Amino acid sequence: MVSILQKMDHILDLLEKEERSDKERYFWNYEKLEGYLRQKYHFDFLDLQYTEEGFDDDHEMIRYFDNENQSRDVKVSFNKKSKDGYAYVRNKGVKRYKIPVAAYLEKKMITHDEYVANHFEAFCRPRTEEFILLIFSEYPIDTTDDETLEILSNDKDFIESLKEVKESFNTAYRRIISYPNSVF
Repeated sequence: MVSILQKMDHILDLLEKEERSDKERYFWNYEKLEGYLRQKYHFDFLDLQYTEEGFDDDHEMIRYFDNENQSRDVKVSFNKKSKDGYAYVRNKGVKRYKIPVAAYLEKKMITHDEYVANHFEAFCRPRTEEFILLIFSEYPIDTTDDETLEILSNDKDFIESLKEVKESFNTAYRRIISYPNSVF
């Protein structure tokens, strides 16, 4: 918990020093991008919950990890200046494919306050698994209390987080119990 608070303080200090201005940002249209990559390159493993995003002044990037094959992933990169897009596929080496990425991005102007909020959330929000484990380890939930169960059952974000954690743990469990028949 202390490390999370230190991280939050550090990010707040950095954001306070930043120049106040509106910024141009691109946002992925995940459904269209994933549809294109599945159809064109048969990347059936694409799943939004196994992604990592990044951006800087010149590039937007999203990376999909194959949860079943740890040696395979796809990174899609968009160069904002040249408007070029590429998919880098790692599977026993790296292959590069030029793709029309601009068709899968939406350009928006965001205010400085929106930028600060998004930046803060991206760097300080714990991963879903960490958040759920923190709740259950620090504050055990009484699953026999009807009032608590009613509140949690109506919280869609909490339910989705639990599903994500369950799927992650189930995948790890299946890998462990199937060893040595499957490779990690």
